[in-house]
Amino acid sequence: MFSNISRQLIRSNHVIRFCYNKNRNFCNVTNEVKNITSEISYLDIRVGRIVKISDHPTEENLYVQQIDVGDHLYEKLEIETVISNDDIKPKTRSIIAGIKEFCSVDELLNTDVVVVCNLKPRNIKGVPSNGMVLCCSNLDKTQVKPIRPPHGSIPGQVISFEGHNSLAFPPGANKLSFNRINKAYKAVCSDFIVNEDGIAIWKNQKEVTDIEFKTELGSIKGQYIDGTIS
Repeated sequence: MFSNISRQLIRSNHVIRFCYNKNRNFCNVTNEVKNITSEISYLDIRVGRIVKISDHPTEENLYVQQIDVGDHLYEKLEIETVISNDDIKPKTRSIIAGIKEFCSVDELLNTDVVVVCNLKPRNIKGVPSNGMVLCCSNLDKTQVKPIRPPHGSIPGQVISFEGHNSLAFPPGANKLSFNRINKAYKAVCSDFIVNEDGIAIWKNQKEVTDIEFKTELGSIKGQYIDGTIS
């Protein structure tokens, strides 16, 4: 087994753990020898918590959400091995979501979601958007809800895919271009679905296998069986 550099982030009595293999790629400690690099490896997908919601100033179907995705946790990784909750203050990102017709503010506010964090920032009718909240829809696209991380999750926890490295984590560890990241997302996003057990999966066409979206606490869930995730 490769030697590891292990670090921890401690917040609200929970721990986020990650390690590097000898090539400086983020990996699952127990499976690092088997891990491969694939298109999914380029994506930084984390747990986020919606802390504020407002209407878009000009687009009636859009929410402007302020989401904590744990950015403040990772800023100190190079200088601290352990960070206590008392030492850091949450930062949020502005992320726009077109789900206003499907979800009320009460359904979303102070809830945990799953966010793709390293896509190219966009300006949507004058409002910046710095990420994408992943949602699932039913078969006829008449219902849309966010996919949800396990109970007890905290902002910043990483969504991983068993057997696959992450080149995108920790943030900034590798200099990935937005063009490469967006290319990777386009290559895999059409294969994100909710299976018959209500679990969010990536139907890895290359390996002909289904891989769950997971955190250390368990699987990511979606409300609509066989629904697509985007």
